[in-house]
Amino acid sequence: MCSAVIWVREVQRAFVLIMACLMIGIGFLPAFADPDCPHIFQDSGDISGMVAMPGNTPAEQRFLIVRDLKDNCSQKDKSRAGVLTITNNQKGSVVPVEIPVDGWQGQTSNDLEAVCAVPDKPDTYLLMESGYRGESYGRVFVVRIDEQGGGYKGSVIGIFKLPTEDKSYNLEGMISFKWKGAPYLIFADRGNYAAHLATKKDGNAQPIGNGGSMLFLAKLPDSMNSTIQWEPLVKKPLKAPTFEGESNEEFRHCSALCLMKAPSPQKNSFQVWASADHDTGNKGPFYSRVWCAGTLNPDAASKEEIFIPLANPNPIWLCDKIKIEALAVALADKPTLCFGTDDEDYGGKWGLLPMLSLPLVNRP
Repeated sequence: MCSAVIWVREVQRAFVLIMACLMIGIGFLPAFADPDCPHIFQDSGDISGMVAMPGNTPAEQRFLIVRDLKDNCSQKDKSRAGVLTITNNQKGSVVPVEIPVDGWQGQTSNDLEAVCAVPDKPDTYLLMESGYRGESYGRVFVVRIDEQGGGYKGSVIGIFKLPTEDKSYNLEGMISFKWKGAPYLIFADRGNYAAHLATKKDGNAQPIGNGGSMLFLAKLPDSMNSTIQWEPLVKKPLKAPTFEGESNEEFRHCSALCLMKAPSPQKNSFQVWASADHDTGNKGPFYSRVWCAGTLNPDAASKEEIFIPLANPNPIWLCDKIKIEALAVALADKPTLCFGTDDEDYGGKWGLLPMLSLPLVNRP
C-alpha cells in the first residue's frame, strides 16, 4: 500500500521561502501523516463521500461514508455505504449499512460520490451519484439510517433526479444548508482534464474558460421523485490553487466539499473547504490538496450572495500519494477537518488534518 505523506505549507519561515525559490516557488515542511501515525486509519476501504453523524465527541466519532461502486455484476452485491467509527482519533472500524440490492427503488446505485445530511432530519441523508450514463442513473437518494443491534440498516425513502438539461457534468461534491427556512444544496462538478463542458445547440461540447470546477446551487424539491433544478444565475467557477507549470491533464479541480463553522464574529457564517486530486489511473501516482474555497452565508439577502469564493486561495495541505475524495468536520482538541481517500488499487484511508494558523489566501 502506498504510504501517505502530507506536506504542509509553512509560509512564515524564511528558509522554506528560499527553498521555494529554488524549486517551484512554494515551500513545504513534513507533517504527521506517516502510516504509523495514530491519526491515520489504514483499513477504512475506499471512501468517495463522508459526513459526520450526530452525537460525536472527541472520544468517539461516527461518519457515514459512501463508496463509488458501479452497477455491474461484479459490484452489484457489495455494500455501498457504511458507518466509520473512530475512537480517540486513533482506532477505526467500519460497519456496513445494509441496503438490499432491490431496495434502491429501481436500479442499484452507481458511482456514489458524495453524501450530506438533510437539514433538520438527523437520521436522513442524501447520497449522490456522479451523474448520468446515457439515460440511466443521475440520482440523489434520500436514505434513512437506523441503528439495529449493533448494525445499521438503510432505507431508501425517496429519490431526486439530477438536472437533465446538460448531462456533461461529473459531480464529486455536495453540501447542504438552509436558506430562508428551506433546504438548499451546492453541487460541485469535478472539472477534470481541462474544463467543465457545456453542450452547444449543435451538439458539440466546448470548454468553458481555462479549466476548473463549477458550483451549482439548487433548492431541495418539496416532493420526492422530482427533478432538482440548478439556480440559473448561481453557477460559480471553482478553480483549485495550482502551481506554475502544472498541467491540467488528469487533474480534478474538486473531489469533495465540506462546510465548517467559520471562526468569525458573524454568527451564522461557514467556510467551504474543498479538495482536488491528480489521478493518473488505478495504480497512481496520486496527490491531493485541500484549501478553503470560500464562505457560505445562510443569512444572505440574495442567492447570488450565499457563496462568496476566495480569490487566489492558499493550498493549506498538500498530500502526496493519496487521492482525497471526502472531507468532513472532525473533533479533536478543537474542530478540524478529516479526509477519506479512494486510492483505487491501494484501498482507502481515513485521516485527521491538523488545523493550522496559515493564511487562507496568497498574497498577490
